[in-house]
Amino acid sequence: NGYLHFKSFHQRYDKDSNKVYIDTLERINFYADAQASTALSTMVYGDYFFKTKHLKQIHQVVTPSVSFVYKPDYSEKQFGYYGRYYNDSAKKEFRYPYFGNNGGPTMGKSQSINFNLNSTLEAKIKKDSDSGEVFKKIKLLESIGASLNYNAAANEALGQYKWSDLILSARTRLFDKVDVNAGAVYDLYHYEGRVKVPYLQLQYGHLASLSSFNTSISTSLRAKEKKKEETTPAPASGTPPPSVFNDQASIEEQLQYLINHGTTYVDFNVPWNLFMNYNFYYYPRNSVNIINQTLGFSGDLGLTPRWRVNFSSGFDFETLKVTNTSITIHRDLHCWEMQFMWVPFGYRQTFLLTINVKSSMLRDLQLKKQNQENQAVGY
Repeated sequence: NGYLHFKSFHQRYDKDSNKVYIDTLERINFYADAQASTALSTMVYGDYFFKTKHLKQIHQVVTPSVSFVYKPDYSEKQFGYYGRYYNDSAKKEFRYPYFGNNGGPTMGKSQSINFNLNSTLEAKIKKDSDSGEVFKKIKLLESIGASLNYNAAANEALGQYKWSDLILSARTRLFDKVDVNAGAVYDLYHYEGRVKVPYLQLQYGHLASLSSFNTSISTSLRAKEKKKEETTPAPASGTPPPSVFNDQASIEEQLQYLINHGTTYVDFNVPWNLFMNYNFYYYPRNSVNIINQTLGFSGDLGLTPRWRVNFSSGFDFETLKVTNTSITIHRDLHCWEMQFMWVPFGYRQTFLLTINVKSSMLRDLQLKKQNQENQAVGY
């Protein structure tokens, strides 16, 4: 990678004021970095057969992989990309990049080996039908995986740890409706009180300790689409639709009729969507176990072709309070559109009314109105 910068930033420490000053130099600088990597992976298949009435086979695919990445420490003096100054009050040396925060070679040496393991699990079920025996595949686990990293260049004397946390994850789908995700993080190092020390727990007779665990369960529901003849707009008075809605009429003719008679026709096909998710978090911290549980839901409801309502809310089982709740009402005004957003309670309680032109070229042509606490009226 190459990085071309037109400015460089040099820091200097002033002992008298105990402050760091930055000098900006208007000159062109070029920086370059590189890294080397290699990876190896394979796939292992396993099949387990059963003689039961319905369960016939379980099929498993395991994909292990290992990769190696090497990158030098570009903050070392021989590269000339980083400056240094000594802070007398902190009694330590600081390094800083000449290119500031604008992107460039990174600090720290890496000689890391990454281990990954992923697996899927399927079952073959026999079902009887009119045409005879039918076999159906069912996913028991869409994915179950583990990852671990070892950096040989880490200096544990400086608080850097060679081994990363062990991360486990799993994902599956139940009844083709419910998505389940779970994950856990394990720490391989020992703790003395609340302080992490550079000694593996294997030296104390343990493999690892649980740092966190989380799981989420989510599902979505939506209204079934009605057949074409059921979705034809009907007059509010109940009289049959005009001939413009027959099969011979073009889409443009139907759309123009709805534009001209938008207030007299109602679409009785009311589409709706509902999404719900439950989240569970567990954080063991010494003698205190922290548990968070939340239930969230959101969705939208199409009252008519021109009116739509969106909503989102939730519930926190620990505080026994309703989480952030918002309701948004959208009205299609043909060339214009209106949105009314309302947060009914909580510390962010507010409302916002917006009327704007649909065209992206005229999106700045709008009117906003908020409550007194967040007043913002403009054209």
